[in-house]
Amino acid sequence: MKKIWIAMSVVAVLVTGSISYSLANGEMDEFEKGTEFAKIYQQTIEKYTKRESVNSQLTDDINQEEVAEKIAQYRAFSKTFGGNATEEQAIEKVKERKLVADYAKKNDIYPTEEEILNHIGEQVKDYHEIGSELVVGMIKEFGITEEEFFYEFSRPGYEEELVRLNILEKLKSENSKRKDENEQIYHNRMLDELKDLINEMK
Repeated sequence: MKKIWIAMSVVAVLVTGSISYSLANGEMDEFEKGTEFAKIYQQTIEKYTKRESVNSQLTDDINQEEVAEKIAQYRAFSKTFGGNATEEQAIEKVKERKLVADYAKKNDIYPTEEEILNHIGEQVKDYHEIGSELVVGMIKEFGITEEEFFYEFSRPGYEEELVRLNILEKLKSENSKRKDENEQIYHNRMLDELKDLINEMK
């Protein structure tokens, strides 16, 4: 079960930066999914870097490279794992990343560099203990080291995940668990509060 969790976690932070997610099944094995994801990502990112339709949707605080990166991640996810992730959804996720980062900074809960590195280190530790052919496939196809994969390529996703977790903890500190709630129901309610907060900031 934990092995599946690692695969899901890697894909989730790369594509959505989310702390709730799902992973579709397909005919390819995990290693093949990893290599396919990397192939499509690399094929897509250059194509979208200079695309005019993307340029027209940029704002002063969102640059072309990060939008192209997110679109490439969404396109790779859709073609590798199934689903229908769109360019518009990718751009919305880039905007969300800015919103949650700004909120965390304003509320003094943005993670420190040490906290970010420790958070990534925990993922690397789990990877070493359990392994993930999905990650192995990505690393091989990208032609990068394990350290580069986790601490450079995957870092933005893990950093955003930690930001969201910190905001979630803030919301929990402001909203006590109800008597009729167990931990899971309470956690899900706080996830809904986080979604509402992001929507309010848009």
